[in-house]
Amino acid sequence: MPEGSEFVGQTLAESGLRERDITVLTLRRGNVVIPNPKESRTLEGEDRLLCFGKLEEMRSMIPTRRKRRAKVRKLLDEALPDADRGSGGTQSVGKEVEAGDGERHHVCGAIIVAGEDVP
Repeated sequence: MPEGSEFVGQTLAESGLRERDITVLTLRRGNVVIPNPKESRTLEGEDRLLCFGKLEEMRSMIPTRRKRRAKVRKLLDEALPDADRGSGGTQSVGKEVEAGDGERHHVCGAIIVAGEDVP
């Protein structure tokens, strides 16, 4: 149960779950599991409920999640330190290199472009 849920602060009786034909079998609060919680039990943020009931009713109560955007990391602006024409950068594969931004990066592959100078 998310912290900002409409059910936080309500008792199980006040939540209206019974009227929706949803039975709470257990309530998990932190490391404590409360089997068959009484209707007078007040719900708190981060409570987890194990329920039995109509699937459509329970699904309608799950808050929609925002879709996560994939984290995109900026590519290095300069070539790897040993990426000269002779080695093609392959000597750095499997090693950490320091980029111009001061961060250390693990090199897991190298691109070799035939016939072109590597900057």
